[in-house]
Amino acid sequence: MLSFASSLKKMAEERGYDKKSNPEKYRQFCQSLGASKRAENEDYWVNLFEDEVSAIFEKEQKDLKKNIKYWERCIIVDDCRYVIFYDE
Repeated sequence: MLSFASSLKKMAEERGYDKKSNPEKYRQFCQSLGASKRAENEDYWVNLFEDEVSAIFEKEQKDLKKNIKYWERCIIVDDCRYVIFYDE
């Protein structure tokens, strides 16, 4: 399982915001940080997500080269809200 919001949630936790103990402040922080990073670069969160996918792919490739039996990875994105189609 991989989330687009995993980087944002990790940043919130690193700064001491916990969803369980104070959901209102956690939500405010996430909304504020999310919006500010998107204002700087609209693809900021997508780029972090792509970095996570790339890291998983690299691990998969290493396992494949080592001939490890169960090398395949399946990524399920649990918080994707929009489907985007690209014309190539």
